[in-house]
Amino acid sequence: MHYSKLKFENFVNKVDEVLGQSLTDQTLVSSLSTFGYGLKEMERGRQLLENLRQINQEQEAARRRRIQLNGEKSDLQRSLQKRYMRFIKLGRIVFDNDNMAKKALGLEGPRAKQFDDWYRQVYLFCKNLIAEEKWMKALTGFGVKKTDISHILDDLEKLEELNTRFEHAKELSKEMTKKKRHQLVALQDWLSDYLKIARLALEEKPHLLEKLLN
Repeated sequence: MHYSKLKFENFVNKVDEVLGQSLTDQTLVSSLSTFGYGLKEMERGRQLLENLRQINQEQEAARRRRIQLNGEKSDLQRSLQKRYMRFIKLGRIVFDNDNMAKKALGLEGPRAKQFDDWYRQVYLFCKNLIAEEKWMKALTGFGVKKTDISHILDDLEKLEELNTRFEHAKELSKEMTKKKRHQLVALQDWLSDYLKIARLALEEKPHLLEKLLN
């Protein structure tokens, strides 16, 4: 049976069973020791297994953290986009004949999709609007308060921090996934060699081989 084809949890459990048999059955220990797979080598296999379990826990924790931060980031960005677009639509109406305002506030053209470009659009709109009193005053007549714009800028800072933490978590998740894959391959290689030796060592003891494999 190709244990490496099993799902991760099933593979780990199967290796645990094989090691359990190999470490507790004295007949198996005795038979395999003469082929270089005594208790010391079994303990090496056990250590590989424990390392894999530890890395798997760390990888899962990193994955959950990445998902959590991505959710928080997405929620805040959607909220910002909704508020920002309301002001953009008002600005396009109020400053329809003011080319300087349209350019400085970035009212024309499509809204950016890529995060950094989108962030820059929102930031410049808010900063330039607050910096020009007459533009701010013009929008005030349509229910836009300076504090509304300031709150967007505050939330942009929070979003930038969230995005930084998310990107870090994403990289950590990738690293842990890669580390887990390498550790899994190491254990698969160890088990493959061990089972090949076991089949040779137990050729004349099929009942022990069956016990080990099943």
